[in-house]
Amino acid sequence: MLNYYIAGQAERDKEAEEKREKKLEKLRRIATGENKSKHDFSDPEYDKIRSETEEKMHEAVEAAMATSKAGMSAPASSGSATSASTNNKEDEKKELKRKSDGAGPAPKKKGLWIGDGLDELDDEDLTDSDEEE
Repeated sequence: MLNYYIAGQAERDKEAEEKREKKLEKLRRIATGENKSKHDFSDPEYDKIRSETEEKMHEAVEAAMATSKAGMSAPASSGSATSASTNNKEDEKKELKRKSDGAGPAPKKKGLWIGDGLDELDDEDLTDSDEEE
């Protein structure tokens, strides 16, 4: 048994070296940019639509940011009356939130069950089914 293993050692070393060389050659091709993918998809129409969509998205984000900045600067420059009404609105929102927090039962937590709701059961409900017979 040991003789077979020793006899095959040279062959295993040779295979490992070949595998290593293949891997290094592949890495060299990737590093130099020669490696071409097996699947090459080129669709000019898709590329055009994608670039247009990207431009529209950037324009929309910039417009939203400009509107946001303009909205923030307007109340500050309009005077104390506007800032007072803004504060009143914020106070109303906070008050409504506080009222809604205390109203109604607490939402049930999702997740691990382990004994949830057993406090409401009577001792009679907790008997084994074998004892009933």
